[in-house]
Amino acid sequence: MKVGVAVAHYVGEYETFEGIRFPTRRRVHRRDADNSAGENWSIGIDIDDITAV
Repeated sequence: MKVGVAVAHYVGEYETFEGIRFPTRRRVHRRDADNSAGENWSIGIDIDDITAV
């Protein structure tokens, strides 16, 4: 029994916040039948700013 969906996570656009490098862009692509990442992403996260507390 297979559970879940196979995906590929891609991160990039690194920025430095208080001396720590952090990826500000994440894209999640579903994997195709041949296990390659699909062309269109289904989840996207863009971070503009990080504040330490």
